Amino acid sequence: MMTADISVSARATTMSSDDIKSDMNGERQAPMQVIVDLCVVPLGVGVSVSEYVAACQRVIEASGLGYRMHAYGTNIEGPWDAVMAVVKACHERVHAMGAPRITTTLKLGTRTDREQSMDDKVASVETRLRASDPGASEA
Repeated sequence: MMTADISVSARATTMSSDDIKSDMNGERQAPMQVIVDLCVVPLGVGVSVSEYVAACQRVIEASGLGYRMHAYGTNIEGPWDAVMAVVKACHERVHAMGAPRITTTLKLGTRTDREQSMDDKVASVETRLRASDPGASEA
């Protein structure tokens, strides 16, 4: 089995003054932040894909980006270019392991009105769940 050392450069995972972009009005703005839900599925490698998922998880972890693995994928958050570099690096790693084909599902979300992390999104829903009491009866 062939292996390759695929890593995401430090440049891809950190923001510097060089990363600041100008908008249409010439104002400076920080790089766009994104939260993605990534599901990488190698094809042609048999029924069990956990070895490939673990390899992709190692790529994500090495990136230094925020992430959370779940049963059918991984959420990743950070600057757009850094997150997309990690998605590419996962594909490169899985192909290097011998997978001839990969199918990937990628959902992503961005906000420009305020910063919001994965933890913020989950906490918002949990707060609403605690505020409502579905067991309470109206008298």
